Amino acid sequence: METIGPAESIGILFGAGGVGAVFVKGAFKYITEHRLSKARKKHILGLRKIASIYDHLNQLMASDPRVNRVMVIRSSNGGEIPKPGCRIFIRILHEAYRTLEDSIVHTNLWDERQADQHYLELVRKIATTPKVHLTTSELPEDSALRTLYEGSGTLGSRVYLLTLSGTEMIYLSINYTDIAATPPKAKAIRSSVVSGLQQLFK
Repeated sequence: METIGPAESIGILFGAGGVGAVFVKGAFKYITEHRLSKARKKHILGLRKIASIYDHLNQLMASDPRVNRVMVIRSSNGGEIPKPGCRIFIRILHEAYRTLEDSIVHTNLWDERQADQHYLELVRKIATTPKVHLTTSELPEDSALRTLYEGSGTLGSRVYLLTLSGTEMIYLSINYTDIAATPPKAKAIRSSVVSGLQQLFK
C-alpha cells in the first residue's frame, strides 16, 4: 500500500479547498473577532468610566452651591520620573462648572501649563498629604494660582489625591466661593465622591 509523505499531507491539508485551509481561516477569523470584541468592550468600559467621572463631578456641584468649579487634574513630567532639570506640566483632564466664566478649560490657559515654583510646592504637598486645604488669601501674591482664584471669585479649595505613580499624579480640586464650614450632607457627598473617583483611577 502506498503511503503519503509529509509533503503530500501538507498539500492535502492546506491546499485549495482543503479542510486545513478552512480550519486555519476559521481560527484566524475567530481570533481576530475575539480580539476586536475585547477591544470594543474595553472601549465601552473606558467611556463608561469617563461618564462616571462627570457624574461624580456633577454630584459635587449639585451638593453645595458654594462650589463654582471642580476639576480632575494631572501633573506629569512627560512620562518620566520627576528629577532636577525637568519641567512639570499641569493639565485639566475633566471639569465641571456653573458658568462658562467659572471654567478654565475653555481659555486653554491650563492645558499643559508649566507649573511655577508655587504650584510645584502644592504638587509636592498633594503627593505627601492626600488632602490639602487652600485659602486664596494665603497663597503667594505672585503665584499664578492666586491670580486664577481671585479672577474667578474663588476664596479657597480642597484638593484630594486620586492616584500617584512614578511618572504622574492625578488629583481632584474643588473650588469654593465661600470657605465657611461645609454642611454635613455636602461633606458626606464629597467624601463619597472622592472615594468613588479614587476607585475609578485605580
